[in-house]
Amino acid sequence: MSLPKGKQRKGVLNMTSKEHIESLRRHGVRLIGWDGTTKEIPADFLETTAKFLSENGARKITYSIKVPETDEEMLLAIWDNGYAESGSADEILSHWDGTTKEIPADFLETTAKFLSENGAR
Repeated sequence: MSLPKGKQRKGVLNMTSKEHIESLRRHGVRLIGWDGTTKEIPADFLETTAKFLSENGARKITYSIKVPETDEEMLLAIWDNGYAESGSADEILSHWDGTTKEIPADFLETTAKFLSENGAR
């Protein structure tokens, strides 16, 4: 799998995105929902999210996550090519590959449905 331009996971260069998600799950990282409740990261999260992005013409989706023992705002980003990265909100939101696409007419409805089904906000 290719990474977005210039993106490498610091400190875990030998870890695949799937292994990264599994590591987050093992360490108790949880997705934060719209209502502030948390939920376990599903086992098929990476595949489901990458498929959704690919089918809907989006490049990346970002989830708020609760990392045990930190109050810092943390995010988990999944790219359409299956690349996953997590870190501080400032770091994750600074990553952009420079591309833009036209937004499909039903994108908001489709995205809202997907996010509500997958515990994201």
